[in-house]
Amino acid sequence: MIEPLLDIQALQVRYRTPRGVLTAVDGVDLRVQAGETVALIGESGCGKTSLGKAVLRLMAPTSGRILFQGADLAALPPRRLKPLRRDLQMIFQDPLAALDPRHAALRIVQAPLALHGTPRAQRAARAQALFEQVGLPWSLRERLPHQLSGGQRQRLNIARALATSPRLVVCDEPVSALDVTLQTQVLALLRTLQDTLGVAYLFISHDISVVEALADRIAVMYLGRIVEVLPAGQLWQAAAHPYTRLLLASVPGRDPGARRLPQQAAPAVELPSLYALPRGCRFQSRCPQATELCRREDPALSPLRPGQAVACHHAATPSALRPLPVRILTQADPCPTPKLSIAV
Repeated sequence: MIEPLLDIQALQVRYRTPRGVLTAVDGVDLRVQAGETVALIGESGCGKTSLGKAVLRLMAPTSGRILFQGADLAALPPRRLKPLRRDLQMIFQDPLAALDPRHAALRIVQAPLALHGTPRAQRAARAQALFEQVGLPWSLRERLPHQLSGGQRQRLNIARALATSPRLVVCDEPVSALDVTLQTQVLALLRTLQDTLGVAYLFISHDISVVEALADRIAVMYLGRIVEVLPAGQLWQAAAHPYTRLLLASVPGRDPGARRLPQQAAPAVELPSLYALPRGCRFQSRCPQATELCRREDPALSPLRPGQAVACHHAATPSALRPLPVRILTQADPCPTPKLSIAV
């Protein structure tokens, strides 16, 4: 078996707040192979960004292991972690907020090179090559971030992330702040860069249509847990977890009045709070298949078929799945803290 580039084991991230302890990530296992794109999808507030930041040690994990090229990032002291940061980078959601407003584009791209000791004479040449790779005109090198368009700012973010030739890039909703045309361009750029450089992506998003265009595998996250992992090409045909199927049912089909999966409304229920997670399956209050077993025991993420794993007591093979009555949240539903929503 090929050793994964990134191997997350039983990762847990908790926050202490005035209201108590909030569990953002709770026992997540996930692997990313070299050169692979794994998309992490789920509702807002389910823990996707917390997981991504913990992988890069932008926040400290509460427990668990983060194995990257054999080293446990969760246990390394800052002195030993710094050399590995060349191989670990992040593309942030808001391209303007992620850039220093006082620095010109050229200085922004050169900053990680200077931090990791690249000689001054090589920085300009490397920066110019990066500008060309991401499709930024070299004439923009002295522009400040506010003088660039949204698409240009995100290309600048990508250039900075690639400056040190990383092996893994965490992409945190990198196209959500862009219009549809720019989204398509940036996604095509990320795919081209991956084909050229062999970089791996952990791609965080709530938009299924975005991840379908880029991902090799998809991991579905709900209330801090991974509930299903499967190949991206099998998402519509083989999705087995009721929550995954709910997400798919929320995506409009070609006919704006239709949905791709059958659905029917269910009685309104209040979503669980991350401060007091329920016993058993966390999806039980929204699941039409929930039984006493679901309320008593939390299902483990277990293999369903080659390449697919599901955390559900009642998961069946895809061919045996019946259309499920799924619940779509509306504006009339109660809003828990933190807010969770599905775009419908």
